[in-house]
Amino acid sequence: MTQNAMHHQLQAIIEAPSEHDFYQAVYQFQQQLSQGREQGFKVGYDTIPSKELLRFKSDQHLGFPGQAISKVEVKHTSQKAKVAADMHISFMGLTGPSGVLPSHYTELVLERLRHKDSGMRDFYDLFNHRIISLFYRSWEKYRFSANYQSHEDGATDSFTHVLSLLSGNKSLNRYYAGFYHNKTPTAESLRSMLNDFTGCNVQVCSFQGRWQSLAKTEQTRLASRSMLEGQYARLGVDASIGSRVWDINSSISIHIKPKEGALVNAFMPGTANCKSLKKLVSSYLGQSVKYKIFLEIKQKDAPKAQLSKSAIGLGLGCGLISRAEYGEQIKSLMI
Repeated sequence: MTQNAMHHQLQAIIEAPSEHDFYQAVYQFQQQLSQGREQGFKVGYDTIPSKELLRFKSDQHLGFPGQAISKVEVKHTSQKAKVAADMHISFMGLTGPSGVLPSHYTELVLERLRHKDSGMRDFYDLFNHRIISLFYRSWEKYRFSANYQSHEDGATDSFTHVLSLLSGNKSLNRYYAGFYHNKTPTAESLRSMLNDFTGCNVQVCSFQGRWQSLAKTEQTRLASRSMLEGQYARLGVDASIGSRVWDINSSISIHIKPKEGALVNAFMPGTANCKSLKKLVSSYLGQSVKYKIFLEIKQKDAPKAQLSKSAIGLGLGCGLISRAEYGEQIKSLMI
């Protein structure tokens, strides 16, 4: 928001305070505070009162409370080029229309004011200001948007911190945190997430078998003198032959089909996008599921291997083909 737009909004609040919401009005005033050290000058913190842009005061009458904000008076501030004000409210306070103290305290304050003695009112306003400031902070605490905009300089707000504990500390994981709410990852969620991340057509194939090696303590052994009952030797239950087994449940394959040739180089092995893609998939699937990623590209879009001063990326997408193979033929490249 530009300075002119900010001052225009503040002027509107000052001229017609009763037409504005209390929380929004306070938020607009505190938007003047820049990021960093000045964030400690917001109401409800532990700064010197003279550095706060707002001073809250409770209305002193026994009538109906009416609007939340009754009056906003501009005042001098120690912070240059910033608008400070006294904000009079009617919905909270020790005395006044919504006062928590017995009404005769309000009557006593009004009597002293008629004698032009504001000492008692000012004394109560010391507590009113702190109470209302903490009330605003309690509202701000549970408003993610208000908290997030107050920490745009890179500092972590409380909501983002809690979210990072659930989804991981990486900004990419926080962006896709909605996909992490299920304890069990699903193929459809993974496909949707990768579609958005890559901008390509993505297909996830489940139940891709792979060989798993068995340690000697996990292999089938028949009964012998050293092992009278044998080991994993029950037919149809846990018996197996050899030192490895075929597992079809713990592996998937991901096929990425770029919509245009310009996207091919962005996801070639070793690129930043390729590394981010693998980290994203690994964090979502966890340790229990293995995966392979294949880049489905047209032969004409594959990287060109040319003899020159620059190195040729052998094993990173380059290969030798005949001229007859060059064209629309689809090549599956594992990255």
